[in-house]
Amino acid sequence: MRDGDLVLLDPAPTSLALVGALASDDLAAIVAWVASKRGSEHTQRAFGFEARRWLAWLMWVKAGQPFTRWLDKGSSLDAAAYAHFLAGPKEHSIPLEVLGRAGLTRQPFKPAPLQTASVDRAVSALKAMYADMIEMQLENGYQIQRNPFNRFKVSSVLSKASPRKKALSALERGYIDDALDEMKREGDILEYHQQKWIWTALLWAAMRRHELAGAAAGDVYQDNDEDGESTWMLEVHGKGSVEATVPLSEEFMSGMREYRLSRGLPALPVADYQGKDRTPLVLPMRGPVRNVHPETINRAVKKLLGRASEIAAAADNPAAAGRLKSFASHCARHTQVTMIVDATGDITLGQEMARHGSITTTRRYKAKSVSRLKQALKDVGTQ
Repeated sequence: MRDGDLVLLDPAPTSLALVGALASDDLAAIVAWVASKRGSEHTQRAFGFEARRWLAWLMWVKAGQPFTRWLDKGSSLDAAAYAHFLAGPKEHSIPLEVLGRAGLTRQPFKPAPLQTASVDRAVSALKAMYADMIEMQLENGYQIQRNPFNRFKVSSVLSKASPRKKALSALERGYIDDALDEMKREGDILEYHQQKWIWTALLWAAMRRHELAGAAAGDVYQDNDEDGESTWMLEVHGKGSVEATVPLSEEFMSGMREYRLSRGLPALPVADYQGKDRTPLVLPMRGPVRNVHPETINRAVKKLLGRASEIAAAADNPAAAGRLKSFASHCARHTQVTMIVDATGDITLGQEMARHGSITTTRRYKAKSVSRLKQALKDVGTQ
């Protein structure tokens, strides 16, 4: 298929004998690049995943060419074809042996097209990878000379999207409550308590999914605030392993008590002989006691929001239905920070709750205050 002069590739399975050997130098370069990035383990895993699936795709489409290194063979045409591949339906699967040579154990591409924002994130990660590798001293004399993604620009989906637009309204949150009530009536009590607690914890503590997945009950503790009153606090292990504490609302504490009792645990954390309750804040539905994977958190929220979307559609609210269906776990964080900024008009409080390193990040949550600005201009004019 052609788009102007650009050949947009849709590769088909080919003989594995034509595929090069394990791209050890490429994989070593990817490991070195990921290790150079600061951030959470979740972020590093995401970087590594994007790099490896690009490597697998390159090995697939260039099968039959006598390469032992693949990352440095990618061209701007390959980059454009890859972006098109991500954005379209996938008619073929990459052979497992090719995936193994790229350091993957499962298919990295879903058959359905990716949304524009997901394609943008993939392209942005790879563009940054090549830019970094050009400056890095890699092993075995491996040197990246060019960035095949250099001509790509991230679309407005990522560069201009306001987090406020991803914050749920009171009506949309009501659809989520309706979805939980529906789940409770249907009798799947274990799933009901699990999904209700995950949503409550993410929303009322403005947590990221990897933060909740890795949290222990002992991270919740009582402390005295500046007024001498006892306050429940949460120690959050955020991006780049940076620790911070946030005060907890009654909604969070009530949700935690309800969830723990439903799982046969004491309502509040109980210290062990080492002084900390190490029970995961979110337990697996079944199996041994351990911390759940961040993607388990995300899937639970997607399922809940999908159910709420169906309720919104039945209520003849297609706009809410579409928004609920398109969001994932991070919308809870956007929602909480937005509610705090709207309730107080103080973005510094939103910054503290979100644990943003820079107020510039939190400023994106600031509401347009045209009416208040007009009133201020009037007040200034009368002085």
